[in-house]
Amino acid sequence: MQIGIGAAISATIDITEDAVMTGFRAFLLAMLPANTQVIAGQQNHVPLPQGCVVVITPLMQVAMDVPTTAYNRKDDRIGKRQSLDWRVQLDIYGEDAADMAAMLATVLRSDVSFDWLAEQKYVIRPLYAEDPRNMAFINDAMNYEARWMLEVHLQANPTTTLPQQFAESLHVGLIEVDTKLK
Repeated sequence: MQIGIGAAISATIDITEDAVMTGFRAFLLAMLPANTQVIAGQQNHVPLPQGCVVVITPLMQVAMDVPTTAYNRKDDRIGKRQSLDWRVQLDIYGEDAADMAAMLATVLRSDVSFDWLAEQKYVIRPLYAEDPRNMAFINDAMNYEARWMLEVHLQANPTTTLPQQFAESLHVGLIEVDTKLK
């Protein structure tokens, strides 16, 4: 393997955004009333469903440490593992939005959420939830619509795998500088 300008190195990551969102959505569906819809945010040309709805929007990934390195000589690869604070925004709509936001904030701050995600073998763990905020808005019919927002911090520890050259042996020789460079 040679790494030069423009050379492809085929890096991969083992915990994707999809894996984080799938685990968190499953958790929300398990905790919320059965009639609640949980959907992804930032979708084009998709109207907001009626009734109780929770919209999940990933906000950012913040590094919590510096990457650690693990070497795999058998596959000529190295792994760079880094803990990330995945920040996710929940927009909760419907008549019970305030109550659902308060309930989720409480559960996400407790051992219940950690234990549930661990038992289900998802790749995320809750760090904390911020206080719910009332973000009511005026809809297209000029009526106030209930919306509560909750920012949630989740931890994931993805490993980025990269190719790595390893040396099997080393041959050391001496070159007499005065003789060769004159």
